[in-house]
Amino acid sequence: MSANNVKLPLLLTICLVVFPQLSETIYTPSLPEVAKTLQVSAHLSELTLSIYFVGFALGTLIWGILSDRVGRRLTMLSGLITYIIGSIGCLLSSSIGELFFFRIVQAFGASTGSIITLTMVRDLYVGVERMRVFSLLAMAITLSPAIGPILGGYVSEAFGWQANFTVLTLIGSCLLIGCLFKLPETKSPDAKTISLRDVKTLSLLIFKDRHVISCALIIGAVNGIIFSFYGEAPFIFTEILGLTPSQYGLVGLGISFAGLLAATVSHQLAKILKAEQIIGIGASITFFGSIIFSLAVIFGMINSQYGYKALIAVNLPMVIIFFGISLMVPNTLSIALKDYGKVLGSAGSILGTIYYIIIAIATSVMSYLHNGSAIPMPLYFLAIASLLILVKPKRENSPLKTSDYLSKELESSSSSQSVSVSVA
Repeated sequence: MSANNVKLPLLLTICLVVFPQLSETIYTPSLPEVAKTLQVSAHLSELTLSIYFVGFALGTLIWGILSDRVGRRLTMLSGLITYIIGSIGCLLSSSIGELFFFRIVQAFGASTGSIITLTMVRDLYVGVERMRVFSLLAMAITLSPAIGPILGGYVSEAFGWQANFTVLTLIGSCLLIGCLFKLPETKSPDAKTISLRDVKTLSLLIFKDRHVISCALIIGAVNGIIFSFYGEAPFIFTEILGLTPSQYGLVGLGISFAGLLAATVSHQLAKILKAEQIIGIGASITFFGSIIFSLAVIFGMINSQYGYKALIAVNLPMVIIFFGISLMVPNTLSIALKDYGKVLGSAGSILGTIYYIIIAIATSVMSYLHNGSAIPMPLYFLAIASLLILVKPKRENSPLKTSDYLSKELESSSSSQSVSVSVA
């Protein structure tokens, strides 16, 4: 724990870290309806998912740096207010252009829930305890994208797809009230307040750090699989297999429970294996599941004529894939920034910006591959899983990777005249 024994409210912490994913997937069951209502192609309706991560990447960079200057609490409150404004804008959007714009605003605010919450956890926990907290949050993060389609499926069937943004506005308002009364400040007195020049120096150090870049690639790639699934799956389940939006949501929930099992397994494995070894196991499992999924589509099993067998042909490999991914994410997050303790907010923002850009690219590629059939998704997942097998995070005993060297570089940068980061 921190020196002043600050504690994070567990329920509020979980809610803050999951609402960005909930916001991303809540209206995915109605993506076909979005395309029809706004009179656009399926590709453009799916791009509303990718555009979300563009705003998320931008917010991750700015909010993380700002949190090192003004503190975690004020940054979180500012982000939630921005999120509420964006959600209201999405609710009132009458064209795809307006929806794109306000999805960016919404994601920009929502990014505080991810980057600032994880930074606060890094502020207060170390070692095995930090890994256990990340495992707990990973369970919640794994479930949250699946809860979104369930909630969104029922809401959209009853009130239309726009009503999902009413729900998100209410969620954002409740979180804002909770943070006003319960969220403490966790920024360490030793945390550096860095300038724009320092950010450039820190960015260069991170981009030279193969370990951090490997972690960013892993996190971006696995989340690319997750959110590509939630973007493409509604068309497969509703248009190819004939399910209703709410039925599709329930199917997704079953898949997500693999993440809960993986979190338990990861917790036990952490007692005997290094995080890097667990990540390797998760990559192999994800690759195996992708092969099964690809074989199912190659042999034509994903077809409504096969009934429940077609559902199994999708769900079984996705359970395996989600299990592997859920082993990888918490362990990768836990080790990614071990050498950046004095600048966690800014380092976390740079890391997050990198992997959210990767997620945006991955999900946009999936939307471009959409052709109305079930073929593109599993083959795309297999390509990403093959990459994951090759990427291995490994910390090296190099001066570049030590906190002392990092501090000296930033202090040297700060001693020169520099321009401070500010937000109007």
